Amino acid sequence: MRNNKTTAAVRAAALTLLAIVGAFMLQSSTADLSGLSAFPLTVPTYKFGLEQERYQTIETREVKRGTSLSELLQSFNADPDITANLQASALRSLDATKLVAERPYTLFTRAGEDVPDFVVYEPNGYEQLIFDFTKGNSYVRAEEVTTQLLHGEGIVTSNLWNSVMEQGHNAKLALGVQRAIESAISLRSLNKGDDYEMIYERKLVEGKDKGVGRVKAVRLSHNKRDVIAIHFERPEDGINGYYNLAGENMSSGFLLSPVPGARISSAYNLRRFHPVLKRRKPHYGTDYAAPRGTPIVSVAEGKVVQISRTRGNGKFVKIKHDDTFTTQYLHMSRHVKGMRRGDWVNQGQTIGYVGSTGLATGPHVCFRFWKNGKQVNHLNQELPMGKPLPEHLIEEYFAERDTMLELLDYDYDAVLDGLATKEEVDKEKS
Repeated sequence: MRNNKTTAAVRAAALTLLAIVGAFMLQSSTADLSGLSAFPLTVPTYKFGLEQERYQTIETREVKRGTSLSELLQSFNADPDITANLQASALRSLDATKLVAERPYTLFTRAGEDVPDFVVYEPNGYEQLIFDFTKGNSYVRAEEVTTQLLHGEGIVTSNLWNSVMEQGHNAKLALGVQRAIESAISLRSLNKGDDYEMIYERKLVEGKDKGVGRVKAVRLSHNKRDVIAIHFERPEDGINGYYNLAGENMSSGFLLSPVPGARISSAYNLRRFHPVLKRRKPHYGTDYAAPRGTPIVSVAEGKVVQISRTRGNGKFVKIKHDDTFTTQYLHMSRHVKGMRRGDWVNQGQTIGYVGSTGLATGPHVCFRFWKNGKQVNHLNQELPMGKPLPEHLIEEYFAERDTMLELLDYDYDAVLDGLATKEEVDKEKS
């Protein structure tokens, strides 16, 4: 009986406590809550996927003409190992060896820090290459893009570059057309009246034009023959380049010029009259004239074996490509900042800039070419071709080729039957 009385008392106390709590909560619910406005909810804002509120400064700059990837990364004074890792990962992510002049890059820097956490480079209007200085790696971020395939054509007037520009196109498209065919034909050999066609990408983000993408196909008619380049890319197989109608790699293992499109001011000549020394002296190189500061690129991948300066050669860089071929680039105004002996460079990578150091009368690069230890005229050599397509990709490439030829309105079967050019095919049809 005593236990029953105790239990009843506990229950009564519990009910009283619940009543008190309930009354307190009811009173609180009707209280003035205006004081909560002192703690506003902050909604973060993002730029390139990065939360802007984390950074004291977000500064946008433009790439200066002639700036290389290594120069840009070293300008932030980060740990050299981090900088090296950033450059290596960037080259695997996007073709960033040639930074586009006047394109923006943005620094995200926290309070009290000198080195930014992130640097975001925008090579075009639809992709960003993001350098993460906190982790020492880089990655590509892309907007949701719609791609259009467009057709263009023209006739060579003074040169191919000017002709593309005269059609109202921009420098990126002109450069893309040149790169598609520069290993298959000397751009200096083109004639006034040579005609060309191109299929190229136009990128759109939310319906807004974000510029030219990849040049997908080029047909150039020269000396009554057609040079055709079809782009084919399969990153998982390491494939990214231009191929001819038979599926052969159009990119030689070597570019024909270290300054694509530059004119030859003095050819390889064993009896050349030297303009400075005023006597006959063998000229073992080929001179390419270009304005001071024009980028000089490595004509093939290889290892830097010498960076030096002599009285005659001026500032120069020498690159060993394999056991057979070595190249040298003379009279530079300077080499790329941070490049060292032993560094590996890729084909088309900027290694220095045109100048007139040493025995030179004007800005140019003297390009020298060794084969089996002997200097030779590179324009007379049969140079190794680029890597062929793997067998398992041949049919896939042919399908891509046929799609591009249809867009070019090019009758491949008729050409195979002996008609040399598209113009002749069209005449035969009419």
